[in-house]
Amino acid sequence: MKIVFACIYLLLLAEPLCASSPFMRPKAEAPPPPVEEEKVSQRLARLEFAGYMSIRGKRSVNVYDPTNKRSYWIEIDGNEDGIDIGDFEESSGSIMIRVGGESRRVALNNISIVEIKDYNPKPKKIVIPKSDEVKRQEEEARQMVSNILVEGMERRKQRKAEREARLKERQKNSR
Repeated sequence: MKIVFACIYLLLLAEPLCASSPFMRPKAEAPPPPVEEEKVSQRLARLEFAGYMSIRGKRSVNVYDPTNKRSYWIEIDGNEDGIDIGDFEESSGSIMIRVGGESRRVALNNISIVEIKDYNPKPKKIVIPKSDEVKRQEEEARQMVSNILVEGMERRKQRKAEREARLKERQKNSR
């Protein structure tokens, strides 16, 4: 019974010690008060139409928020971070942007359409013509390697024949 009381006493004593321990994680501070949401019309007025891209039939527009310094690539008729993209008019170079029920047509400032024909080009092989001297040296090197291989094969055949002869000699002597 004394052991139970001693354990309870130690637990009660250890709690304040653990609270001030440098090895414990600091207690989480209260979260900051919520920031008031900015008015939708202010956010909508800031947004800029920064670019348009169409790859394999997938059309996306780039919307830039200069206050947050953030850029969004959003598909047409898509939504991201509360920004809805409506139709895109190629003739005027403008899109319909909706934020929180309000909408506004925004035009692209500098329109320049660039078609990317091959966006994954294959590297071209560079061929440097060889002089007659280089060609002669390469042929000599190939011939030398060929001679070494032939000599190696002949030595192998010779060693094999010698081994077989010794084996036959041993078999004769063992009888």
